[in-house]
Amino acid sequence: AASTGIVKGFEDGTFKPTQTLTREQLATMLYRYEQTKGKGFTGLWMFNLRYEDAAEVSEWAYEAVCWMTMNEIIGEVDGKFDPKSGASRALTASAIYLLSKAE
Repeated sequence: AASTGIVKGFEDGTFKPTQTLTREQLATMLYRYEQTKGKGFTGLWMFNLRYEDAAEVSEWAYEAVCWMTMNEIIGEVDGKFDPKSGASRALTASAIYLLSKAE
């Protein structure tokens, strides 16, 4: 995954495999995977996140969260995206399933 750019690690160049995967990290990894298949936003694009906590989405994850939202792969929890909370196994499995069905 690192050699294809799907995961890039943290700013200090480390990977933290025992740390909880966040919802925005999951969205970013799945989006980068989709990009390896030629999917994702191209050229100029604009998509407004309408979550109550949209401002909490990290800059590096914003495009991925927009794409996942637009394609109904990962969505809201009570009106929020909740980007920093842990991505449950159920959410991860559901997102992978939905991506596979979208192909």
